[in-house]
Amino acid sequence: MHQAYLCGPPAMIDASITALMQGRLFERDIFMEKFLAAADADATARSALFKKI
Repeated sequence: MHQAYLCGPPAMIDASITALMQGRLFERDIFMEKFLAAADADATARSALFKKI
């Protein structure tokens, strides 16, 4: 089983998730932490690719 651990700016995380899902790696095996700046505080919406738990 493969897993991915992502950490970085939101744009990079979103692009990486898209690429990983095209490669058949899905939500249960992708772990992430987005680096946000104070200016990003208003735009903390969760990726549309993942459902809220």
